[in-house]
Amino acid sequence: MRNFVYPSYFESFRKPRSVQFDQMKKITKPFQILSGGYQIIFKGGKYSQVFGSKAKAKRFAKEDRRGHRRETRETGRMLRAEKQAVTRLARQFASR
Repeated sequence: MRNFVYPSYFESFRKPRSVQFDQMKKITKPFQILSGGYQIIFKGGKYSQVFGSKAKAKRFAKEDRRGHRRETRETGRMLRAEKQAVTRLARQFASR
């Protein structure tokens, strides 16, 4: 995790630049989404995503999202990942 938001991020009454909204001091106002980020929204009984850029939306669409919390919520069950995807993820974590 590179950056994370503080509780003030969710306080809509806060004025821009009035407090620190995130760990890296990049966010300047409540609910702001940076270009590489996204946010899950629950509205009207449905989940959706809002992306900080078209590039992030494109990358997100290509990701294997099986096993993520949102997918589990929607389907009500966990799905088994393909062996190739598991191997790829294992290599990524091992190289860190």
